[in-house]
Amino acid sequence: VVDLGDVFIGHSYQSLIKLVDNSEYPAKYEYVTSNDTTQLQAQVTVPKPNGAIEALKSSELHFSFKPIQLGPIRTEQYIKIYGSKDPPLPFAIKAVCTGPDLILSSQNINFGSIQVLKNVPFLLKIQNKSLIAAPYKATITCPEGVFTVKPESGNILPNATVEMTVIAYLDDNANFRGKLNLLFENLNPIVLDIKANGTGSPILASIDMSKIALGYIFTERPVVRKITFENK
Repeated sequence: VVDLGDVFIGHSYQSLIKLVDNSEYPAKYEYVTSNDTTQLQAQVTVPKPNGAIEALKSSELHFSFKPIQLGPIRTEQYIKIYGSKDPPLPFAIKAVCTGPDLILSSQNINFGSIQVLKNVPFLLKIQNKSLIAAPYKATITCPEGVFTVKPESGNILPNATVEMTVIAYLDDNANFRGKLNLLFENLNPIVLDIKANGTGSPILASIDMSKIALGYIFTERPVVRKITFENK
């Protein structure tokens, strides 16, 4: 059995088996593909499917292994010895196939208390520690629609890191909840909770209320300055 351990789906791995001729005669061999259902689990390619082994010597049969199905894999292969009446020699290739290995900088998104009517960003870093790319789509679930995410789709290359920004724009001094949904190929969905608490007033004035400047005015004459208030 050739045990390749943990492998990433769609990535090609190189390995070999050692063929030993314990007889006093040279032997010719040929790699024979199997037609059973285990061949649907992975693609096995042998660059040099036949050869010869000198008497009392050994030879190596190199092959590439590309998993195409998630989960435990065990595929049966065979070596045929020319001139032998025995059935082909079986050997198995086993592995556990997984999707990309990702590390998130945070397991939840907590803005804490933030000012209403202002865009407040939260930076989320995602590192791909695998040998395969990790295409993704990102969506937000929030009834009030106060959270957004950028970018909404992309592809994390092997051993690379991307930055994703979740933006909160709260329109009331209340508690808001949402979820960030990350959909990666060959992985279960990743869902992160989003929390934010709005502070301040959602009512905006048409002028800066911190300082109302009326300029030069005459005494004993009324001055009117119109101010519009809008509930955002």
